[in-house]
Amino acid sequence: MMCRPEPISELALQVKWLATPSAHPDFITVEADVSHDGVAVELENWGFRIRAVLCDERSVAVCLNLKADEDQTYEYVFVNLDVEDDTDILVHSSPKVLSTSDLMATLYKLGFWRAVINTTETVEPGLFKVTFRDQKVAPMTRSSTPKRTAVWPLPQFSKTRHAPFFTAPEPYQSDQLIDIGISLDDLQELFKSHVDVLLRDFDGHDLPAEVQHALQACDASIPLADLDRLLIYTDGSSMGFAKHMAPLRAEEEGVGDTWAYVILGERYHPPGLRFIGWTAQPVIYDEEHNYHLGAKRIGADLAEKEALSWAAMWRLSFNWDIPTCFRSDSRVALGQAAGSTGTAELDESFVFLRGSFQALEAALGREHIAYDHVPGHSGKVWNELCDWLAKAERQKSQYCHRPSLNMIKWKKAIGHLWLVFQKQPDLPSFCGNGLHAPAPALPQTDSRQTGIIAEDAVNQRWRPVHFQLSVCTANVHSLCAHPEGHGGKIAFLRKQFLDFHLNFLGIQEAKTPEFCSTVDNVLRLSSGCTGHQQGVELWINLSQPYAYFRGQAQLFERRDFQVVYKDSRILFVRVDTTLWNCWLLVAYAPQSGLPLCQREEWWHHLEEVTSCRLASDPMIVMIDANAAPGEFDGEAVCVHELRTSVNTPLFRNFVAEHELSCPAPLRHILARSTHGLTLRVHRSIALITFCFPSIFFMHARPHKSSRSLTSACQHGIMRPQRLN
Repeated sequence: MMCRPEPISELALQVKWLATPSAHPDFITVEADVSHDGVAVELENWGFRIRAVLCDERSVAVCLNLKADEDQTYEYVFVNLDVEDDTDILVHSSPKVLSTSDLMATLYKLGFWRAVINTTETVEPGLFKVTFRDQKVAPMTRSSTPKRTAVWPLPQFSKTRHAPFFTAPEPYQSDQLIDIGISLDDLQELFKSHVDVLLRDFDGHDLPAEVQHALQACDASIPLADLDRLLIYTDGSSMGFAKHMAPLRAEEEGVGDTWAYVILGERYHPPGLRFIGWTAQPVIYDEEHNYHLGAKRIGADLAEKEALSWAAMWRLSFNWDIPTCFRSDSRVALGQAAGSTGTAELDESFVFLRGSFQALEAALGREHIAYDHVPGHSGKVWNELCDWLAKAERQKSQYCHRPSLNMIKWKKAIGHLWLVFQKQPDLPSFCGNGLHAPAPALPQTDSRQTGIIAEDAVNQRWRPVHFQLSVCTANVHSLCAHPEGHGGKIAFLRKQFLDFHLNFLGIQEAKTPEFCSTVDNVLRLSSGCTGHQQGVELWINLSQPYAYFRGQAQLFERRDFQVVYKDSRILFVRVDTTLWNCWLLVAYAPQSGLPLCQREEWWHHLEEVTSCRLASDPMIVMIDANAAPGEFDGEAVCVHELRTSVNTPLFRNFVAEHELSCPAPLRHILARSTHGLTLRVHRSIALITFCFPSIFFMHARPHKSSRSLTSACQHGIMRPQRLN
């Protein structure tokens, strides 16, 4: 049974004697609920007539002389509420009554810079008790994230063991052959290429003690047939100060990157490890060298990728279907090997890394390849050994053997090697010197099925879709860059674009970087500029209907547009919606002042870019051709007395090749006013900027033309046209 504590009836107080010096008690005992006057009465029993201030917050009684009638000073007793501070009581006299600010200023002078007044009490006229607390600044301490400790990877089990993952097929000839650059002889060479690559001893190396203990604990008597999986540790080493050096110079001076990998075999029951071997090599930077995998700079990331790439090649050469776990302290390199992490630069080293592991996943099965990250320098002995070997290779090379492979050939073929190992019926099969890819066998035509289909086709109900497209193009001479560009110009054009209810706007000479953005439901696709020059853009109005189906407006979505090609003068976009597909081309042709060979080369390049479009697919061209339209032909040009320029033949050849035509509404506008579809340059009118749809729109019904679209710069006008 718990006893309730007795209430405190008495209080011991330390006496702070600030009166006339005399013999006095150091401590007194008073009742717990005593007041200032009660403390004075207790001291009077001791024979002292004084003024007393009870400071029970610090268990102190302050004793002061009695105040004379003519004394006009004001006394303040400061009580420090911080019990950990040795300074508990301060007494201050002032000729005037102090405000809260004055009290804080007084404490500031006394060294309490961040003092906060808690309470102020009048003990008697002219005597005040003030409690305060000096705020302590607690410096923000960075919370240290505990370093993740590496754990042993989970077991990997396989239903089949000790069988080759690749069995050579019977070679045969194919008339539908995909040449991937390797043959059956090359694969046999791969499987024999790493025979002398691994070292099993450490002669000449003074290994750390913990590594020696781990090696001694390995059981070399475990047969390979009893192993349940392979563990491959990889690591790369790079000197930070050398990352700005030319790679070949760093290699010559002995400060280039190096890498190493260590291979272990693991048996689950009874537990045991077998040390299989290790190797270490420098990274090769000479692009003509047989063992150059694409490294073009110094960097730890490249060293890590090289280590994983060469470890994967060793595993591919070991034609044995056993689960394998790759462990590295580089999370990025492991992610790139596994295909879960991309790269900012699609270089040869990345392609080889991912290609080799993709082939491994096809050969062993994705479930039999594991990627496990080991925290660097966490004391895990095999990772530490790998790191130690990579660094030792730079100090004193062991001249380990390289695999006997023609890596120039394998670099080209590695991206297709997975097709050889992948056991999947819908992929082309390996026939010994390539992939056999015959045409698919179509089902036989059944007359009865044909009749049923024909009958169903007759009974189908067709519903009309009403299309309504508005297209405009303009050379703006710059959207942002000076002198033509200025702040607010983009917003100004966007407002007009929305007010005119346009679907597409092609812009030339935007001089903007490559980007994709959506503002106010306007999707902007920019091809990017070259040296702050050129650059084209395509604007799509996502809030403007392009068609009506069953009375419902059909709107474009971002996912409907795919950029097929882009450069500073060309933007080729595929439109693929539920109801409609089309190609959009925004282009800016070279000026007539450039050499003819350059102009012809560009127009030929434009032909190549647009060649992926089927002739039956509709296309809308928004182009600043820098060419006059030329003479009347009734199709592409339907207005008489238009000029011809040096670029006209190149332009007209492109128009004829793609069967571009001036649709009915454009003919109507051009016939009514030669200012239609024109760009005003200075005081003359040069018809050089065009919206030309393909012949698919030939019979589009005229709807209406809008007012002129101002490009917000010194130069002229464009008339947007609507096609129904």
